[in-house]
Amino acid sequence: MISSKKNSSSMTKMLKFMRHQSKVVSPERLQKQKELFGFTESCYHGFPAKPSALAWDPKLHLIALGTRNGHIRIYGDVGVEIYSQQDNEAAIIKLCFLPGQGLIVSLCEDNSLHLWKIQEDSGKKRSVLVRTKSTSLEGKLKKISVIVEDTLCKNLLVGTEGGNIYVLDLANFTMTNDIIYQDVVMQNVPEDYKVNPGPVEVLVPHPLESSKILIGYQRGLIVLWDKKQLCAEQTYISSQQLESLCWNADATEFISSHNDGSFMVWSVDEARGMPRANYGDRFTVTAMQDDNHVTFNLTSRVIDFLVTEDEEKGDVSTLVVLAEEEIVFIDLATEGWPVFKNPYLATLHSSAITCSSYISKVDTEIFEKIMAAGDSQKNGYSDRGWTINGGTAPKLSPTQNDILLTGHEDGTVRFWDASGLCLKLLYKFSTASLFVSDDLGGDLGNDDDEDWPPFRKTGLFDPYSDDPRLGIKKLEMCPHTGQLVVAGTAGQIIVYEINLDEKSSVVQCVEVNVVAETDNFVWKSHSRLDMQKDSIKFSSGMQPMVVVQFYPPASCTSLNLHSEWGLIAAGTAHGFALFDYIVKKNLLAKSTLSAMDLANAADEGPMSRRKSLKKSLRESFRRLRRGKSQKKANITKAKDENTSAPHPQNRSAHQPEEEAVKPVERAVEARTQSPDYIGSMVRCLHLTKCYIASSQLMSATLWAGTNSGAVFIFTIAIPPSEKRLEVPLTVQLGKEIHLKHGAPVINTLILDGASIPFPNPMAVKRGASSAPDTSGPHRVLITSEEQFKVFTLPHLKPYCKFKLTAQEGSRVRKVGVSEFASTADKTYKESCVMVVTNQGDLSVYSLPDCRKQVMAQVIKREDISGINSVVFTKRGEALYLVSASELARISLSAQNVTLPQGKVKIASQKKAPSPIKKEVNASPKKAENIPVPEEEAVSEKSPSKEATPATPSAKKPEEIMSVKKPEELKENGDSSLLSGDITIDSIRDHMDEVKTSEKVVELATSSSVVTSLAETESTSGSTAFTTTTVSTIKEESSMKTEGNLTVVKTSNVTITSSQETTSVQVVETSQNEENLAINGTETFVASSVLLHSKEDGLVHRSAT
Repeated sequence: MISSKKNSSSMTKMLKFMRHQSKVVSPERLQKQKELFGFTESCYHGFPAKPSALAWDPKLHLIALGTRNGHIRIYGDVGVEIYSQQDNEAAIIKLCFLPGQGLIVSLCEDNSLHLWKIQEDSGKKRSVLVRTKSTSLEGKLKKISVIVEDTLCKNLLVGTEGGNIYVLDLANFTMTNDIIYQDVVMQNVPEDYKVNPGPVEVLVPHPLESSKILIGYQRGLIVLWDKKQLCAEQTYISSQQLESLCWNADATEFISSHNDGSFMVWSVDEARGMPRANYGDRFTVTAMQDDNHVTFNLTSRVIDFLVTEDEEKGDVSTLVVLAEEEIVFIDLATEGWPVFKNPYLATLHSSAITCSSYISKVDTEIFEKIMAAGDSQKNGYSDRGWTINGGTAPKLSPTQNDILLTGHEDGTVRFWDASGLCLKLLYKFSTASLFVSDDLGGDLGNDDDEDWPPFRKTGLFDPYSDDPRLGIKKLEMCPHTGQLVVAGTAGQIIVYEINLDEKSSVVQCVEVNVVAETDNFVWKSHSRLDMQKDSIKFSSGMQPMVVVQFYPPASCTSLNLHSEWGLIAAGTAHGFALFDYIVKKNLLAKSTLSAMDLANAADEGPMSRRKSLKKSLRESFRRLRRGKSQKKANITKAKDENTSAPHPQNRSAHQPEEEAVKPVERAVEARTQSPDYIGSMVRCLHLTKCYIASSQLMSATLWAGTNSGAVFIFTIAIPPSEKRLEVPLTVQLGKEIHLKHGAPVINTLILDGASIPFPNPMAVKRGASSAPDTSGPHRVLITSEEQFKVFTLPHLKPYCKFKLTAQEGSRVRKVGVSEFASTADKTYKESCVMVVTNQGDLSVYSLPDCRKQVMAQVIKREDISGINSVVFTKRGEALYLVSASELARISLSAQNVTLPQGKVKIASQKKAPSPIKKEVNASPKKAENIPVPEEEAVSEKSPSKEATPATPSAKKPEEIMSVKKPEELKENGDSSLLSGDITIDSIRDHMDEVKTSEKVVELATSSSVVTSLAETESTSGSTAFTTTTVSTIKEESSMKTEGNLTVVKTSNVTITSSQETTSVQVVETSQNEENLAINGTETFVASSVLLHSKEDGLVHRSAT
């Protein structure tokens, strides 16, 4: 009885210890997480959406932009960028610099005024923008219409819609008692304008006399007001609505512009301009100097413009035009008035972006060739140095060459230098020249041939597309060879290579029918693009090698390039193909259409309930026979799914009862919600070497994942390089995996023996990466929308999984692999998976055990376009579209953060910078919701040679059991072992050996007691076992004349887990070992207690 109590007490203590170990992350690991991971909203690339205000500081040479989203962006020299945002995101109407003081005043739509100060952030060693003071005017007649600083920059003149002008003291940011009342100004004005001159439209201080100011009212009345004498010195009357006023250099004349396109030079009785009635609603800015006259014609509405001056020469320098979709800098100091090539604020969406791809670590040779090809396209740009050069920025050399590829609606592909802060256009080319189109060659809106006015098409924004079939859907590029694959909307796939020599050739087109084996298939959607039959001249840069045309000509949904093998794999909604672009031959064409898909996928539209009912009356009657209560339950459930996620999913596992009654109708009903979830759609393709046929030799393989949860694994026989052109390649189906939960498979990733993803093709040959490690077992990570699952190769035995659906409504949208470097030890790195979900959160998971390391809410869940646009870098960063024209860059790495490092020195600022309460470059709303990794604690595995981070994901109390089963540890909180799981029955081997692994760690030692924990994994048939043994050994020794006598008492706690059962066995043995010089005897006494864990969650004891 006493022995039984001791056994029970010992087991209780051990189980408490194990439970404690499963919940606590060591301080060392927490510190390591801080050194590896950290969320930062670092910078922006492109042009901000909804611009509304423009300002220029002539002394500091800074330019400021305000948007209707409340953002303020300040730019100076290349690398000098400062960001901030209104707390309430109120739209910014006006911006006004106080020249040379590092101060800027913003007027918001809510009639509030804010004073912002540029100061140095001592922690970041860079300049930031901080709001220091605010004020506002109340009342409808006090609605502010215009703000301008006076000549001495001590006061701010505030014009209102009621006609009064207030004076704001900038020192304390309060309104003074000096008010210019409208009725006083109107005393000497003609009677027609005394009644209602309109709001104050323009205020322009006299450049030479600080006491005088030009007041312009909306209806056309202009008054030269003397603030000292409090009287109107002169009155000017215009019949047209006033837009702006401007003094000339000597203040003897001023110019007024009006809403009909005309302008007037006062004191010279002459009115010129472009009548709107004759030339339509164009977006133009006209520049005139002597006989030079150019009307710059833009494709979006002009918000504002300003002219900068050369302080040394006193001449005009640059015309800055802020339009609704872009900003244009025009060189007025160079003959011909050419435009500058923007070093920042690039027009990313010159044609709508349809896809993007981030290429890391591009070989220097390839990068230089792309730059050389782009240099030949710079004709027409100004050669003069950049004139917006305020502030200073460190000249940092990028550690690697990164390129961002963007595909556009008009068929163009652009290469951007994404190595640093400023996104710079390197090179662009168009795929449209390969195809025949009736619209090609038409230049909409270009009227340069007209005599007057001399229009000049200016800017890069072009909202028109010649042919929607030209749109780019997928891009793949090899960073070591420069080969590029471009896939389009009409099933066209083009392989390019970089060549700096011009050439003319006829491009070969190879047709691939992915539905050749499918009978009765009819394509009812758009036709394919017709190829040019004549020879085409290609300039230096990307030149086509071959064109692959899919039938049906559907949009490409997945693409993969293997430049070392000369193969490309491409998939659509109907199937996928494997193409050899070296010999220009198709190797494989497989249709993924099911019988149900055949009747619905021909027009590439979503399956509708109406179509499905036409196809199967039996299923519709079965649905009608169901009870009303069940109908209501299904309707409520469908509404909940629609509310919880922007893209409701086709998930049969979520409604098993409904599926059992009508499996066909359930699947079709879900597909009506989004065309992205056609079951036959190919979501991912991956060409790689791996152990798939045996554990001794790696084979070339193709992995293809579909929307229905199927993974096809093909083996590829590739001859030696010397016989590559002679011996044909052969492809054979090796294995299939069908996920039981049927979620779309969006990514596959092969891990080597050190749990590091396989390097890119050609990376090992070029010395850019080491060969895959073969010391440990290789694994494959299969990512579906609902979970991650890791299999051990080559037998595809389940290793671990992480169920994302445990989080409410979460679905994986994009996956990327990144390497995270430590801030403390630059030699220490961990390879992890970065994930973005439909909730807009970005998270990092360790490999191979898929433990969550950090998560941050980055994108609003309603922003579907932003979520789908995410691209990951290899350095722990991500880029996504915050609007159609601008990219945001964020970092989840503590080491690699791309932050603006520019500084603006303000001579008048002597005080130390005040502490900054929040990151000015981060959205305050997002920063508050960032989960702290250290708050989420999950037990680590026993130490091994694989650097496996611990999971910082927070566990609910009910998810952490007293007896932590090893399989649950591997599932990272998934309490159901079978729900949505992948079983061995779902793996088909078209072409078995027991694998075991053992990990032992010594938990505690002393002179007489040793406690150790051993974990053993084994596989038998279709069942995987994990055994965890905790041993406590107590040794007592005594000397005898015959030899040594050792008494060993051992207590073992063994937990054995499989997919079917879990048992806990406690065995206590007492063993006497007597080692004699002549002979040896051994006495063994054993007793055991078997504990069973049943479905009721309790532990049941039985003695043996």
